[in-house]
Amino acid sequence: MLLTTYGCAGVVLRPAEPGRPEMVGAPDDYRRGIRAAALIRDLAGAAMIDFAKKARGEGATWSDLAEPLGVAQGMGDPAAAAFTVVAGPPREPAGPVTVAWTCESCLSRVIDEGPGAGRETGHQPDCDRYQP
Repeated sequence: MLLTTYGCAGVVLRPAEPGRPEMVGAPDDYRRGIRAAALIRDLAGAAMIDFAKKARGEGATWSDLAEPLGVAQGMGDPAAAAFTVVAGPPREPAGPVTVAWTCESCLSRVIDEGPGAGRETGHQPDCDRYQP
């Protein structure tokens, strides 16, 4: 990421540990390294959320997503925790928390209010996954 963002000037050789002869590539300025690491973190987080939405579109349940999302077992309802990770905070104070994804069965945009039957709106009436 340093090379992509700052080019060759962003990476220098530094000792792997002080007083050791082994050299490693490192940021020329550790503040740039922090920025690059934060960018990687943000990109990885966005990809994780996108993949979770795509998995929901393919039919995975919130319970199915708990483990790959890193939701700890024994910390309450894993399905609800997985939903919370993907949904994030409400977009408005005291507003509803939802996740939108595309159902691969009916190709409709679904608004998901979390785990539980009947908490998805947007499926076509003839969709196999539609639960009124």
